[in-house]
Amino acid sequence: MRLLDYDQSGFRQELPSVIALGNFDGVHCGHQKLLATAKAIADKRGLSAAVLLFKNHTSSLLAKDTKRYLMQVEDKTERLRTCGIETIILCTFDAAFAAQTKDVFMRDILHRDFQVRHVVVGEDYRFGAHAAGSVADLLEAEKEGLFRVTVVNDVQYEGERISSTRIREAILSGEIERANAMLGSPYTLSGKVVHGSRRGHGLGFATANLGISFPYLIPHEGVYLTKGVFSGQERFGMTSVGTNPTFQDGTEIRIETYFFDFAENIYGMPMSLSFLRFERKNIRFSDPLQLTKQMQKDEKLLRAWAKEWEKEHPTR
Repeated sequence: MRLLDYDQSGFRQELPSVIALGNFDGVHCGHQKLLATAKAIADKRGLSAAVLLFKNHTSSLLAKDTKRYLMQVEDKTERLRTCGIETIILCTFDAAFAAQTKDVFMRDILHRDFQVRHVVVGEDYRFGAHAAGSVADLLEAEKEGLFRVTVVNDVQYEGERISSTRIREAILSGEIERANAMLGSPYTLSGKVVHGSRRGHGLGFATANLGISFPYLIPHEGVYLTKGVFSGQERFGMTSVGTNPTFQDGTEIRIETYFFDFAENIYGMPMSLSFLRFERKNIRFSDPLQLTKQMQKDEKLLRAWAKEWEKEHPTR
C-alpha cells in the first residue's frame, strides 16, 4: 500500500485511480461495501484502488466542538489496507481546503491532481465549500467525461441505514454488540499501559490501565469482556470503564483490564483493547469485600463468554 501526502509541494499521483470518497470513521460495514466496490472496479479496469483520507476529522474544523471519534488515522489506514486499498492520499482538512468550491474539488483535485478515472461514493456524499456538492454534481461531471461515477446503496442493519452516528449511539448506550455488528469487527481503542491506583492488586485483580491520547469515543461505563493485544500477545480480560464508584476516585474515566491467566509487567507498552460484550453497569459497593465478590462472579461469567466468543470467531 502506498501513502501519498497531498500537503507536500510537488505532489503527483502517477497511477490513474478509482477513488472511494467518504469520512470513513469506523470503516463500518457501509464503508466496506464502498471500498469493495472501488476495489472490484479498479481490478477490472487495471487501475489503482485509492482513498482520500483526511489527517484530521472534518468536524474538528467545521463544528469547533469536542467530538470524539471511532478511529484515528493509523487505525483507518490499517483497516483500509485489509480492505484491499492500494493507495491512500493523505490531506489536512484546513480552512483553505474547506473553502474549495465543488468544481475545484472535482476538476483540479480529483481529475487533475489525483488522476481519478472513476469515483465511488455513497448515496448522501457531500463535498466542496458549505457541502454544496452532491452526487448529482458528480453525475454531471461524468456526463462531461471527467470521470465515471458509481453510487453505492446504503447498507442496512435492523432495518435502518448503518452510519457512524448510529454506531456512536450504540457504544454510548453500552450496546457494544450492536455497534460491533455494524462495524463488522470489535470496537477498539489503542494507547499505552499506564500506572493506576494499584487498588486491583489489593483486591486480587491486578489491572492494566489503558492510557489514550487520541479523543476516542469511550464506551458506556460498566464491565465488559475485552481482548487486549500487546507485546505480540492476545489476551481475554474483563475491563471496567468508569470512575471507581466504590472508592469515589473522582470524575476521571478509567479503562482498567484484568487479563485472565496473566501476571507479566506490561507498563509502558502499546496496547489495543477490543470490546466484545457488555456485562453490567458499574455499581457502588458498601465495602471492598463486596466488590471483590462481585468481581469473582464477573470473572467466572466472562471466562465462559470468552470461550464462546472463540468458538464463534475461530480466525480472529
